[in-house]
Amino acid sequence: MRQGRTDRPTSKHVAWQAEKDEDGTCIAPEILVKWAKRKGHDIRQPKHADGERGPEPRHQLQCVFSWKETETETLSMGECQWNLDVPEQPERYIEVDTEGMARVVTWDESVVVNLETLRVDGECLVMTGAEFFGEKRLNGEELAKREPTLERKTSTFW
Repeated sequence: MRQGRTDRPTSKHVAWQAEKDEDGTCIAPEILVKWAKRKGHDIRQPKHADGERGPEPRHQLQCVFSWKETETETLSMGECQWNLDVPEQPERYIEVDTEGMARVVTWDESVVVNLETLRVDGECLVMTGAEFFGEKRLNGEELAKREPTLERKTSTFW
């Protein structure tokens, strides 16, 4: 994935396809970082393998909309007992890797998308991908809520 290219379709684009004489997906991570901070979402940059996107570890840009509640596990050995806090885990998020693949995790699904474009539009991230027709919108404000609204529960879109 190329970073910071000038052939970006608009200043709102986070990811887009390279020009025809080049290959791959280009990314401007600073656009997603600025949008996330302005909207109060967390940004992480882990490196890990995701079997559905490839076997090798890749750098990720992860925008976290909601975190799982912290859990505590109790470990007992004989008369000794320890309480261990499970590290905080993202609950709903979008994660874009170095190959232009994204994982989108919402309340009820986890989808891998081969990104064609990803751009910011107000409260939403708008994406196109080979896996679906047209645009899909991720509403960060809605995804940050503990429970989806009635509108979201009946929608076939994110």
